[in-house]
Amino acid sequence: MTNGLTNNSRGSRDNGGIGDDPLGSDGMGLMTPGEVAAMLHVDANTVARWSNTGKLRAVRTPGGHRRYYASEVLAIARGGSF
Repeated sequence: MTNGLTNNSRGSRDNGGIGDDPLGSDGMGLMTPGEVAAMLHVDANTVARWSNTGKLRAVRTPGGHRRYYASEVLAIARGGSF
């Protein structure tokens, strides 16, 4: 029986793509709310609140989902401020 987790080429467990690619899962410099939340150690609702108040810019997908600029998220993760 498997638990759905696989090993990646580095020998560590696959975490579903969160945090593997600093440019985000789309490879274009955009990150999902879950990726941002995991990187910044906050809840996804906090990320949405930051977006609603203008602290973190987001773009919307055609389906209405938010995506965040990886460059801004990385700057915050490196100790930058809003």
